[in-house]
Amino acid sequence: MKTWIAVFVGGGAGSLVRFFLQKGLAPYSGLFPAGTLAANVLSCLIVGWMVAKSEHLILGQTVYKNLLITGFCGGFSTFSTLIRENWQMGSSGFTGLALAYDAISFALGLGSLVAGLWLGKLF
Repeated sequence: MKTWIAVFVGGGAGSLVRFFLQKGLAPYSGLFPAGTLAANVLSCLIVGWMVAKSEHLILGQTVYKNLLITGFCGGFSTFSTLIRENWQMGSSGFTGLALAYDAISFALGLGSLVAGLWLGKLF
């Protein structure tokens, strides 16, 4: 029961943080969905850090892993929004911007996951 409560609470918190991040960055983003990009990149960083740290978790701490990785990062990151925003850019004639968004999202996401793994082993 602790596990699903941790996922539920983490998911709700992650969704709210993403909502406020997207709203906060919207005035500065123009056509580019900076809020979604920021949420996905930060989520990859957190997941990388937690994966590195999970090697040292003891049994009772798996609740924290479920709270942060499955819950918070699951609610915070959003593949479906990335795809919708990409579709909207492409459908509006901004195909180059849509392709750049894909490339940037993947490169920064992978880079931040690796950075999180490195930071997790370091700290």
